[in-house]
Amino acid sequence: MVRDTKVVYINRVLNRDRETKTDIVVKNPNPRGTEYIKGTAICEKGCKISYSTDGGQTLNSSDEAGASYIEFYFKNIYPKKEVRMGFRAIVK
Repeated sequence: MVRDTKVVYINRVLNRDRETKTDIVVKNPNPRGTEYIKGTAICEKGCKISYSTDGGQTLNSSDEAGASYIEFYFKNIYPKKEVRMGFRAIVK
């Protein structure tokens, strides 16, 4: 990848079951060689986003200090539903 290239990372979770899944956590370390762009993490359907600068050991609700790791928490994912989450980064 070329230095200073902006990239978008998108994850999706699909609940194929007939029952609601609860307390789903998607752990997303920044890919090696990239730096998270502050303010770009998003998710849909009522997700809570936490950020870490120490690989997930300490989580914060703000990305003010940047992030090397992002965690997306979904209280519920309903049957046959999909949720998406993502963030932007820059190649270093």
